[in-house]
Amino acid sequence: MIMFTGTSVHPLLTLIVTMEISIFCFFFVVYTLAIQRYLPFILWPVSDLLNDLFATIFLVGAVVFAVKTRQTMPTNYFIAVILIGVAGFFAFIDIFLQRKHFKGKRIRKNVLVPPVKREQVKEKEVTKPKEEGKAAAGEKTKEGEKTKEGEKTKEEKTKEGEKTKEGEKPKGKKGGKK
Repeated sequence: MIMFTGTSVHPLLTLIVTMEISIFCFFFVVYTLAIQRYLPFILWPVSDLLNDLFATIFLVGAVVFAVKTRQTMPTNYFIAVILIGVAGFFAFIDIFLQRKHFKGKRIRKNVLVPPVKREQVKEKEVTKPKEEGKAAAGEKTKEGEKTKEGEKTKEEKTKEGEKTKEGEKPKGKKGGKK
């Protein structure tokens, strides 16, 4: 931009250079402040790859346009065109450096699916039928004891005891005092 200030330049070149500078600054700020961690719904590697692809196309197009529109090139203009070409070349190299990032990566499922609302979860809990042999929290069992949420009835405890006797290892902490 500074090199273009000394000569008359087509407004399209100024627009392309300004646009690329602003997009570069956007990605620089995003990656510097680690904002991409807080926006998981945007696929940042893909957006960075697309940015490099479009930057390469725009900057190479700007170089071609800059050379075709001028018959004589002052030194500042020539240096600016070379710098635009170098920026386009770096964006092109970055595309190939990012290819290594995508090898062996799998796409996470349900990335763009919104989370389930609490109201929907409560409706599902209400509509579930009661399982046989289990009492809901606070209800009395056959023995007359009230159950708490997460507490097992005597029937469930005896079933677990039978399973462990049949040769299965009991589930619990490993180790301990001998």
